[in-house]
Amino acid sequence: MQKRALIVTVCFAAAIAPFAALRALGVWVNLSSSMEPGIYREHPLEIPQRGQRVLACLPVPFAILGLERGYLAPGNCPGGAAPAGKRIAGVPGDRVEISGRGIRVNGLMLEQSAPLKRDGAGRALEGAHFSGILNDGQYVLKGRGTSSFDSRYFGAVPREDLIAAIEPLYFF
Repeated sequence: MQKRALIVTVCFAAAIAPFAALRALGVWVNLSSSMEPGIYREHPLEIPQRGQRVLACLPVPFAILGLERGYLAPGNCPGGAAPAGKRIAGVPGDRVEISGRGIRVNGLMLEQSAPLKRDGAGRALEGAHFSGILNDGQYVLKGRGTSSFDSRYFGAVPREDLIAAIEPLYFF
């Protein structure tokens, strides 16, 4: 059994090595459906803006859950996961409600933001709950589609977890 685990680990490392090399060059490749699949260029994130695409480290308990369930790849964020690509949906000063119905920002319900009760493998998911005004340094993140692992599950994230802005170079 140990030999099989070693083989799986080596194969996985070989598969993700090119992506790690690209990240070192400021290029991020997205193959998930949480954002438009494609190749993105990273650049410093100065003042985060609503609608901006970013790479973010998820809160540690959610990074670990995402890693264990295969929502996230291994990486160098706290919790051992890779950063996730999302759009900023809420910025400091916005009135935000996160509930079982979805994410509402300044009174407008975001499309396809209702949390799922179960993931694609049938495992239970629990949505976040929040109602209030985002403080300085708090951001709400939203992925594309109904199944994105985003703020509907983990709530607002602090500014220090937003690690880069990304812009598309090529969509698949």
